[in-house]
Amino acid sequence: RILKVAKDYANDFTFAGHPVNTKESHEQVFAKEEENSPLSREEAIQQAHAYSDVAGKLCEMREDCLNKAENALAEGKKTVAQYYSEMAKWYMERIEQSNSLAANAMLNGHEGATTLDLHFLQVHQALKVLDLFLDDKIRTLMNKRKTTVYIITGRGSHSPKGLCRIKHAVQIRLRKRHIPFTEQNPGMLRAYITKRAIISYKKMVT
Repeated sequence: RILKVAKDYANDFTFAGHPVNTKESHEQVFAKEEENSPLSREEAIQQAHAYSDVAGKLCEMREDCLNKAENALAEGKKTVAQYYSEMAKWYMERIEQSNSLAANAMLNGHEGATTLDLHFLQVHQALKVLDLFLDDKIRTLMNKRKTTVYIITGRGSHSPKGLCRIKHAVQIRLRKRHIPFTEQNPGMLRAYITKRAIISYKKMVT
């Protein structure tokens, strides 16, 4: 059950290396998943990984289309080049859809949790999940003065030059949302959410 929706979603995208028509939005796909019982945190992570894998495969197919478009253009085959260029755009839309599903699946496993694991996500995915997670915590503050959450960013050991891009991006986002934080360890931040914290949709944060 855990990965069935993601696999079905991936199978709907391609047949013999070509896209097929799908009218489902990512919200509809995710709604199918929600028909089942809520995912545990471990299941949510597996589901998010599955959607991320789909995005990775789609990226490869998009790159192939871009290369073919470039080669066709160099040979003066403008119609062929336009075809592969449109294919690349289509794949880009599906990549964004897959990334959104990965973020939603990840958040699904963190209801009521005080620890958010972002370390395997891409930066833009991580920031989307972070915003949703923080918004939920701000809304549930009620009469409490503050709540403490832990954000796993990873150490950046697999990033170029050993720099953790997610950690840097998360730190910037927390500052913009007026959420103080400290470094729990090199791969984890401790954030303190108070009533001063800004809901993501009330102020543009990038």
